[in-house]
Amino acid sequence: MEVKMKRNKFIINILSFVFMVLFILISCEKEESNEGEQPLLSDILTNAYVDENVGIFSTDNLPEATSSIIPIIEGSSQVIKGGSLILLLETNEPCNKIFVGNSTVSDTAQNYLNAKFINHSKGHFVINFDNSTNKMDRIENTPTIPAIDKEKILISKQLNSIYKSSDDLGEVYLLIITFSESTPYNSFTLNIVVNSSSGTSQITEHKVVVNPTASASDFLQVSLNWAYPVDLDLHVETPNGNDIYFGTPVGQNGGILDLDSNPACNIDNINNENITWGYNTPASGTYKVRADLWSSCNYYKSIPFVVTVNLKGNTTISSGEFSPSEETYGAAFSGRMISTFSF
Repeated sequence: MEVKMKRNKFIINILSFVFMVLFILISCEKEESNEGEQPLLSDILTNAYVDENVGIFSTDNLPEATSSIIPIIEGSSQVIKGGSLILLLETNEPCNKIFVGNSTVSDTAQNYLNAKFINHSKGHFVINFDNSTNKMDRIENTPTIPAIDKEKILISKQLNSIYKSSDDLGEVYLLIITFSESTPYNSFTLNIVVNSSSGTSQITEHKVVVNPTASASDFLQVSLNWAYPVDLDLHVETPNGNDIYFGTPVGQNGGILDLDSNPACNIDNINNENITWGYNTPASGTYKVRADLWSSCNYYKSIPFVVTVNLKGNTTISSGEFSPSEETYGAAFSGRMISTFSF
């Protein structure tokens, strides 16, 4: 009887071991197959905007280019999870549609440089707009972008000589792209296609890295992104009168400035700042958000920027621009009021 029980126990142990091995193999196969799957673009990028025109998600592939002309694109090469990226897109003629897609590189591909894990996301955002709406008149002999309403981005014109040697007037579109707070990827190549009013399509790309320092939050996160190598500062005034910024990076109720870029004109080209509450619950009351041009760092052009507020899953985007002459070298509570909200 004892021998039989031992034999049964041995058989059970063998079967358990076999099932465990099969489970591990199936799990590994599933994990490996997920690694190669195409991610959905809407899981990585939240949306794209030009002016008041909001992108519409499409599951189709990006349209192919029909022109060899490559639009010029300028902006930061880093993004924040849950934040936004402001880009200046210059084309040689007016556009009526802008398509935004991307390709991604997984952590595995980063570690092992295995090209088979480089994915093109499924779908894209398409932004439709009437090119005659909110277009600024030609501004002669000026190196600055016309004023941009903080609640929306105006389609603006600018002399090409600011970007290249041509004396012809091109079209400059200010494009905002927002990023998911839960993206699993650490780098992106944004693929942007523009359809011109003449019917041609042009394509360009912009490579960005997800900043590893800045943290998203399910409760409250405020981030700032700008286009050029200057020292912009983000300020969040809390209900108790505490100003979270580079001078007091840790707030009294859990908020923390975890990313400070280009401090005192020590240019790192990150061009992002982030104040986050992480897993901490913010204090109840009214919050005030400011953006401050601490220094233009001898930069001569206008500086477009975007502020993103993530409040318990709701995202609010505000944009604007600073003139280099507006530098303040400011301390607490300095800068332009961007928005207020209550928690």
